[in-house]
This record gives sequence, structure tokens and C-alpha cells, in this order.
Amino acid sequence: MTDGFQPLKPSLPANATDVRSHGAPTIDDLIDWLHRTRQIEPDKPLAELLQSEFKPAAPANWVPRQVQLIDLACIDLIQQRRADRDVVVEDYLLQFPSLDSPAAKLDLIDAEWCVRGETQSDESNQPDHNRQDIARFKHRFAELADEIEQLVAFAPSDPTPLSPVGSLRTPTPVTPVHPNQTVATELLSRDTSSFDINADQGLSRGVQSPVAAPNRKVGESHWQDTSPIETPDWFVQDECVCGGPERWLIRGRDADRGTMLLLKIIKLPAPISSEDADRVLDECERAAKVFHPVWVAPILASIQNRHFAVFRPWEFANPWQPVAEHAQMPSRLRQLATVAYALQSAHRTDAYHRSVHSGNVLVDHQDQIRLVDAGSSMRSLAKHFGDAPGGHHQDDQPAWQRDTKDLIKLILVDVVDCPGQWDRGLHERLIEIMENHQAESCGIIGDELSRRADRATGALASPPDNGTAGSWRRRLARWINQP
Repeated sequence: MTDGFQPLKPSLPANATDVRSHGAPTIDDLIDWLHRTRQIEPDKPLAELLQSEFKPAAPANWVPRQVQLIDLACIDLIQQRRADRDVVVEDYLLQFPSLDSPAAKLDLIDAEWCVRGETQSDESNQPDHNRQDIARFKHRFAELADEIEQLVAFAPSDPTPLSPVGSLRTPTPVTPVHPNQTVATELLSRDTSSFDINADQGLSRGVQSPVAAPNRKVGESHWQDTSPIETPDWFVQDECVCGGPERWLIRGRDADRGTMLLLKIIKLPAPISSEDADRVLDECERAAKVFHPVWVAPILASIQNRHFAVFRPWEFANPWQPVAEHAQMPSRLRQLATVAYALQSAHRTDAYHRSVHSGNVLVDHQDQIRLVDAGSSMRSLAKHFGDAPGGHHQDDQPAWQRDTKDLIKLILVDVVDCPGQWDRGLHERLIEIMENHQAESCGIIGDELSRRADRATGALASPPDNGTAGSWRRRLARWINQP
């Protein structure tokens, strides 16, 4: 552990060219590669990344297939715009002449239109403004005017911004590094000031920092005038979205990169020893190393002045909602399966969530799941303090068992809310899996949910497939739902 905010190691080793397949990379490998490489090169055009020293590990004569290139370009466009980089469809057409076809253009247009709707202001998302956006797309791509109208007409939902919920996504993590920070990898190169850890408890590691310094970065918000911790200079606070005497959620951004961030601060119920502080931050670091599309990893963590603070990316998403009707169950089960697979990925690397519940499961505008708050909840801290205030008790059961039980509880809520043929014997089956497979339980639970989703789908009428809806969405959805 080091002074102040501790940069957590990337989800995979620093070598950004590593992929899991030794032959031609799959689309899964390429998406993993893009995610890691954007942490290192957030501004370089995608075409240059594919030709640079960070290019994917692959046979010497390998080139991405057209369908892979389209998917990669769409995903990169979305992630770059979410990071406040003004990229547009034309940028990718210039980089990749092979994408200059109606089908590829429509996929890219679909991606840009969706992410624009997600990131626009409330005023800009009124119907008149949406029509103006459509008109601009038709002006930019006059030869596809009719197809654009069809694309918008058949879109699964209006591209309006979703309720911003304190959550995280990891396209371009912020990882400032002090020269003395031993956990920083060689690829994390931004220099920043160091902060004292637990200065009020005499746990300084050699660099003193101001305590409760006045916060001049906050505009008109409910955030208090004096922050309980000292934040990095590059963090610009926008709004306190949740505040109280023991816990705060602060939305802000990285002033250097423009990345939207969430800062979570928890007041510790008692002084913490340097050994326990190390254990807390070590657990955050293990959570940061998990790489799964559902698992949203912490970026920076610190313990200062009896407060635990953690940075994570901000996600535009909605909280997990109760199921409303049986027709939702197939997709619902697949979404829960992805949560199970994310937990299994974490458990295999000795990382644990410790607080799986509906409040930490988010759904974005493409119905993709994000599991947030890994290793940064009061429950995960409580084990270091005995029985903590607020009903959080020290938990002696294995961490994998705690996560598995929480997952089962999350699943069984749907059994109560929407019982049917799909849940016959499910409770007993889940308990049997946990007892027989222990630390491998979550992955097997994911398989069980996927099988039941397939059976439930067969019992429902299949909706007609609309060929004009962006095909990259369907391919990405299949990738997300794979184990």
C-alpha cells in the first residue's frame, strides 16, 4: 500500500497485446484488447492502434474480419463519446475505407445516434431536438436518408439519457501515478501529488497532506463545503448525488481526460490499523484485476482521516427493477446469468464482491448489466471492525459463499414476483449447486439460468427479427450473454 489514492492495477497484465487465444483473435479477444489499450492510448485513432505496438496478438498476416471491424468500430465510437471525445461516424470511415458500405454505415450511425441520446442534456432530448438530430444524420448521409428513417423507427427505445446512477464502467480508467507508488505499472504514467493515509491516526507513509481542506471544485450542489478527504487536483466535482453523515457519492470528472467519474466516500466506524488498511486496499486491487464485461472495477482507492474513498467510472444506467411480466423472464434470466458469470470470473482470481444486491446491479440502455461496488461497500469493510453501526455485522463465512448466497437471493426475488414453469425446482437446484460445487458455484448457476432461459424462450412466441435494427447490437448482445 502507498500514500494517498492508490492506483489499482489494470484488470490484466500491463502488456496490452496479450489475448487469450493463441491463433486468430475472436471478437471477444478484440473487445478485451480494445478495453485495455484505451486505458493506455485514449486519444489515438482506432486504425493506428491496430497498427501500433499495442496491436492485438495474432498471426503475422492477420487482419480483422469485416464483421469484427464493424463491431470494434461501433464499440470504440460509443466508448470514446462517453469519455467526452468528439468522434463521429466519418472519422471511422476515413480510417477504414472498407466500412464505406450502406450496412456498415448504418451500424455506425446507429451507434452514434444511441450514444448521443445517452449523453445529451435533458433539454436536448425533447422530441423536436431528437428530430433535429435525425435530420442532421440524413444531411450527413443523404444517400441513406430512407434507411436512417427506418433505423430510427425500429429502434428498441428512444435514445434518451437514462437516470445517472452511481456506477462504473471501465473504458478509460484514470490512473494517476506518483513516482514513489510501488503498485503502479510502467504504463500508468501520469504524475500527481501523493496523499497521506490516515493522517489523523499517525499512519503517514512519509508524505503529509492537508486534512479536510476546503473544496473549491464544487459548484452549486449539496456537497459540504469541507471535504472529509483530500482529492487529487485533476478531479473536478460536479454534484453530490447522495450525501449523509456517514456516506457520500460525488459525481465528477477527470479534468485532464474528460472521463466521468464517481467518488464514493464511507466514514469508517472506528480507527483502522495500518495492517487492516492494507487489507482493505489489497481487496480493492484484487477487484480491479477482474476482467469481465459485467464487472465494473474500482480505479483508485484511499483511506484518509477515518474515511474510505474509492474512484470508479460513472455509468448512465438504471437500477435493477422488479420483473413485471412472464414475457420478460427469458431475457431476465440471461441477465442474471451474466451476473453469475462475472462473480465466477472474480472468484477464480481470489476477488469477491461482498455486496451483491439489486441496488448494485444496473441496466444500461442496451439492456447490458453492470455489477458495481465491488469491494467498496460497508459490508466489505465491516469485517475489519467487528459489528459495525448500521446493521453491518462481521461475516465469518467464506467470501465465495457470501457472494453465492446474495446471488441466489437476487434470483429468488423473481420467483416470488413472477412464478411460473420457469422456476420449477429452481430454489432447491441453486442450493444443491452451492453445496456441491462451493467456490465454482456461480458459474454453474449461470449455466442453469441460461438453460432455463432457453426453455422459457421456447415457450414464448419468437418476435419477428427486424433486419434494419443495428446488427452490431445483436452481435454484441450475444457476446455479452455468452459464458
